[in-house]
Order: sequence, then structure tokens, then C-alpha cells
Amino acid sequence: WVDDLLCTCTDDTILDTFQDHLQTVFKDVTVKSGKILSYLGMTLDFIKPNEVKLSMEHYIKELLLDNDVQSSAATPATQYLFAIRDSEVLNPMAKETFHSTVARLLFVAKRVRPDILTAISFLTTRVHAPTKDDQTKLDRVLRYLHGTSSLSLTLRIGKAIKVSTRVDASYGVHSDFKGHTGGNVSVGGATILAKSTKQRIVTK
Repeated sequence: WVDDLLCTCTDDTILDTFQDHLQTVFKDVTVKSGKILSYLGMTLDFIKPNEVKLSMEHYIKELLLDNDVQSSAATPATQYLFAIRDSEVLNPMAKETFHSTVARLLFVAKRVRPDILTAISFLTTRVHAPTKDDQTKLDRVLRYLHGTSSLSLTLRIGKAIKVSTRVDASYGVHSDFKGHTGGNVSVGGATILAKSTKQRIVTK
């Protein structure tokens, strides 16, 4: 990822050889190794044999602190998530904070928290002219994260690699009558790819 690189291998000598090669080409190479690693805001925990836990608890707690979140919510959204209701538009400073927070949450959702992806996917469509009602929906996601900040994805090695794929759609749920599609691919008991997006055309 740009100038950050994560390498894994069952043979440490191969990692050492690769590291030596990198340092002959690029003089300034910083290397960190161990059972717990930090990478792109994520914490990768290899302590338990045959599995790795991926979490972003520290990143999430910083985000919650920046937004002064004090309470929790049971779910990331309500049944009114896709409803666009009459509400006052946010002032320029609040709008900028809204946009920044949604972008940071999208970063989290795409990596280790697919459970908030549907709500954040919708809120990304509202960043250009967010209202107080949109802010209420964003606050709901933040309060949900407040109570679930330690949740993680866990990839496990089993006797066989099982790949599971799921997809579903909701018809006409958006205010312009477009539908919404969601899906995920999981391997080793954890989601490795999640999608939640507004459909581009109106169709039956």
C-alpha cells in the first residue's frame, strides 16, 4: 500500500532474504516483526496458532474521542436509514466534520468492520449537502461503534479452505426509487470482501 508492505511466510529465512534484498535496493527500510503488528491503522494479532485477528480498536477510539461519543447503540442504523427527511442543512464547519468522519468510517468499514458498511455506504451519498437528520444517522453509527470497538475479524486455518459468498438486494429503498445491493465473500470464517452499494439504475 504505497510505501507500506506486509509480508508473511511460514519460513523465516525467506522473509530474511526478502528483507536483505529490499535493503540493497532501498537504503531506508524500517522493519517490524512479531506476533502483534500494526498495519494501515489495523492491529494484526498472530498470538493464537493457526489464526489472525484483525481489529482497529485504537483507530476507532481516536475517532470516537474526536466526536465526543459518550453513549452506545445496539445497531448501526434504524429502519429509516435510507429515508431522506426534511431537515436543516448543516453549517459549513459541521458539514466538513461530517464529511471527514464519514470518510474515516469508510476506511474502517472496508477493512475490519463490514457490519457498518451499509450505513456508511448511504452516508457517503450525503456528504455534499448533509442535514441534521443525516448527522443523527452518523451519530447512531458512532454510538454503535462505542459499544463494539473491540470487535475484530478472525481468519482461521481449517482442514479445508471454505469460501462462502452471499448476495442480496433491497428493491426501491432509496428516495429516487433505486435499489441497494449487498454481498460478501468469506474465507476461514471471516469476511475478506464486503460490498454495499446503491444501484445505478432503476429496474425491476
